[in-house]
Amino acid sequence: MNIAGRARLQNPAYAFWDLTGFCIDNSTQIQIFLRSSKMANTKSAKKEARKTIKRTVHNRGVKTRLKTLIKKARTALEEDDTAAARKAVDEAVSAYDRAAKTNVVHKNKASRVKSTFNTALNAKA
Repeated sequence: MNIAGRARLQNPAYAFWDLTGFCIDNSTQIQIFLRSSKMANTKSAKKEARKTIKRTVHNRGVKTRLKTLIKKARTALEEDDTAAARKAVDEAVSAYDRAAKTNVVHKNKASRVKSTFNTALNAKA
């Protein structure tokens, strides 16, 4: 890396750039990049590294949303309103199906979560 590149990395006014020329302005992406131990050498490996960072950030967002929906569904099941519980469970089940379809979570885990919620919902009704 040349001197101008180092100055750009050290100056907080600029976005963080990795050695492949990919602009990273998200703190999560910076952490993922800094955690990687090896630098890609070939053009295809550099592109794959960029794709991995993007996928990791997206998948973390999906998993965080799943956790939030699980909490909402559990809270709704503890309350007395069956209609609200049904809506919350349906939303969580739908999100798990979409995540399993794109391999963010394993299909068996999605199936297990759906089964658990539907069993609890049926016991409540």
